[in-house]
Amino acid sequence: MPISRLTLQQQVRDELLGWIQEGKLAAGQRITEERLSNLLSVSRTPIREALRGLEREGLVCRASRGYSVAAINEQMVREVYPMLCVLECLGLRLGMPRLAALCDRLDELNRGMEESGVAAASRYSLDSEFHQILAGTHDNASLQQELDRLRRMVRGYDGAWERGLADVRGSCAAHAAIVEAIRGGDILLAERTL
Repeated sequence: MPISRLTLQQQVRDELLGWIQEGKLAAGQRITEERLSNLLSVSRTPIREALRGLEREGLVCRASRGYSVAAINEQMVREVYPMLCVLECLGLRLGMPRLAALCDRLDELNRGMEESGVAAASRYSLDSEFHQILAGTHDNASLQQELDRLRRMVRGYDGAWERGLADVRGSCAAHAAIVEAIRGGDILLAERTL
């Protein structure tokens, strides 16, 4: 079993990130180092470092006497989603040689999303895994780091992890078309569909 080497700051960051993504810390909510220190039973130094890191990622912003969870706005959506799309297409292109071997897994994930009675959170998880495989089967660590960062940003705002996908049928149809394009070796069709 591997030994965990997470620093206290990384553990605090991961906890705060989870709270933001799960809505326990809502968009616009004011957060202070003192309050977090009491909640997490750690000193303010790792909290301060974690908040600075989350600020660099665009998940929190400085407010008077502390921070607040970054609120969604039209500007952010217009800026982040196109970037995420372009980077996912790049990840798809770079991973294309390996993706053909993963088409069965992609189909399996897509079928899981289509099943009736699947909880919203499970459907979101299946969709996330589909996109992680689709755009993450490459060796470009910098690209993957940026994809992960942008996904963390939108996850906290889109609410899909809690309410489910807005258009399950449409998403599943698009997923199936992407997988077929991959099987056929048509990278341009796969990118256009994505």
